[in-house]
Formats: sequence, structure tokens, C-alpha cells
Amino acid sequence: MSIREYKKNVYFFTNSVKELIDNLNGTTIEADVSVLKTIESLIQSIEKQLILLQPTQYEIYSEKARECYEDMKNKEKLYKLAIKSNNQSAIKIALYDYSEATKKYTLIKEARNNFKQLLDNELN
Repeated sequence: MSIREYKKNVYFFTNSVKELIDNLNGTTIEADVSVLKTIESLIQSIEKQLILLQPTQYEIYSEKARECYEDMKNKEKLYKLAIKSNNQSAIKIALYDYSEATKKYTLIKEARNNFKQLLDNELN
């Protein structure tokens, strides 16, 4: 498993646990006082750990930028294939798709870079 896949799994897991805890809020549990205190303590501990494991905005946008970059490269390949086919309508469509993917990647990359700059400013 790559680091990227591992991170995605951790983020998915943290979101699932957070959703579970959110759904447990307001639920009545009947048990001994000691059991209830243990459950409450465990929930508080898990919530603290979730904060440490959840992705930062920078990490979220880094992943989105990576996905957009891969999409843009795939659209570029399709555009080049369309040029080789010499089909004008396919070229137009592929060029449009490639152009849109490039715009999307550029916007996401800028957002990611802004988050990185904010983090760098906070650390300095």
C-alpha cells in the first residue's frame, strides 16, 4: 500500500469515526456510572486523536491538486490522440476538455499554494 493510499484510508477512517461519534451524541445509554464515565472518557480521547489524524486544508488541496494534475495529463493524452486521428470534432472536444482540466488544476494548485503559504507564515 502506498503512502497516498494509506493516507486516504486514514482520512476515511477518521471521517467514519467522527460521524459515529456525532451520531452517538444525544443517544441515551443505560449502564453503570463507571461504564458511562469510561465511555465518555473514551469518546473524549478519540475526539482528540481525530483532530491529530484529520487532514489539514493544505493536505486536502494537495490531494485534489494531484488528482486534477492526473486528470489534466490524461486529457492532454486524449487531445494528442485526437490530433493524430485528424478528426476535427474530436480535436475540438479534446481541446476543450484539456483546457478545462488545465484551468481546474491551476485554480486548485493556487489554492493549495495559498494554504501552504498561510501554514508557513504561521510557523514563522
